[in-house]
Amino acid sequence: MIIRALTLTGALAGGAGLSQFPEYSQQYQQRLAGAVDEMRTVVAQFDDSLAAVGKTRAQVFADTPASDLEAQLLDDGKSNIARLAFLETALSKVRNASIMDQFLAAPTVTDGQVAKAAWNDFKPAIPVTVVGLAFAGIGFIGGWVLCAVILGLLGWAGAALWRRRAAA
Repeated sequence: MIIRALTLTGALAGGAGLSQFPEYSQQYQQRLAGAVDEMRTVVAQFDDSLAAVGKTRAQVFADTPASDLEAQLLDDGKSNIARLAFLETALSKVRNASIMDQFLAAPTVTDGQVAKAAWNDFKPAIPVTVVGLAFAGIGFIGGWVLCAVILGLLGWAGAALWRRRAAA
């Protein structure tokens, strides 16, 4: 009876936890879109600064920097351009994917800064949508199976120890 209660508790915890993924994914996607917009502004300002002095990206990246400050500014520009490319790719993948594809692709398209900020502001949602209920069901079954396996293994190990002691 205790094993069933613990297994049910694990299943409910798994269901409740996983049911929150669609809401978190939506909040992450909104933050990611905001990060893309901001990085586009930063990169556009970099390009405008180059245009103001009559240079292109290719020209300034090919030239040897005249000072440490110029070298640092160029490194910052390269870093911002690369970050923008990553964020745009991630946003495109997230926007065009089903919720299950988003879940499976999360490790490859997640930006740590954006994910952390989304997590810090995340407010759990009640799974009232079909997708939320589906994730709740998957999490419930997964939690049930995981707890049943763990408790089964613990019970088997305990029974084996009990038999050894009784035989000795």
